[in-house]
Amino acid sequence: MMTKTLWRAADDDSISDSACFAETVETARLYLDPGFAGQAPAMGGRMVGFGGRRLYRAEVTIDPSRVLDVADVRDATGAIADVIGVRHPGAIEADDYAPRVSYEIREAGYDWVRVQECYPADTITWIFVGALNVEPEMEEV
Repeated sequence: MMTKTLWRAADDDSISDSACFAETVETARLYLDPGFAGQAPAMGGRMVGFGGRRLYRAEVTIDPSRVLDVADVRDATGAIADVIGVRHPGAIEADDYAPRVSYEIREAGYDWVRVQECYPADTITWIFVGALNVEPEMEEV
């Protein structure tokens, strides 16, 4: 088992069946709603509509054998498709594809998918696909 600190911008601490978490607080801040006073990052644009007004931290204990790590895989989408036993879906990035097939990934024995994020470039996103009765607990920061 490993313990990891992950970050999430959201409006509340509820978790969906494909919640996305950033590896760094700086990346999570890019997903804060621009109307959230005092939290605007010094960096450029934000992903309005994809995050929320609050910043959360989650200390999660992860079983490495239950992580589908495709962050360094050249065709990460194809690797996900192979794991769940379906044909390659075509022109879609892994960070967009994994949430769409979260149930199938969970059924294949995974709780988390680690992907290369398309925004901001060169960052890592952890997508929770595990059972909701073992969801990460988040603390507002």
